[in-house]
Amino acid sequence: MTLATSAQVDVSVFDAAGRRIRLLAHGTLAQGRHEIAWDARDERGSRARAGVYFVRASDGSETRTQRLVLAD
Repeated sequence: MTLATSAQVDVSVFDAAGRRIRLLAHGTLAQGRHEIAWDARDERGSRARAGVYFVRASDGSETRTQRLVLAD
């Protein structure tokens, strides 16, 4: 994620049914490039099952969603 200015961000992983699986980032990030990784675990620390997931990143002015396929 690259921010032109400091911004309040929210990055989450959702399953195909739209349920949030994991919150990856929430809070203010400084201007610049930020790498945010998902370790394929849910909020409880359990490994997510193989399937289709969506990563949604929002900086308050723009929201982007990317499809992710998790294989065993």
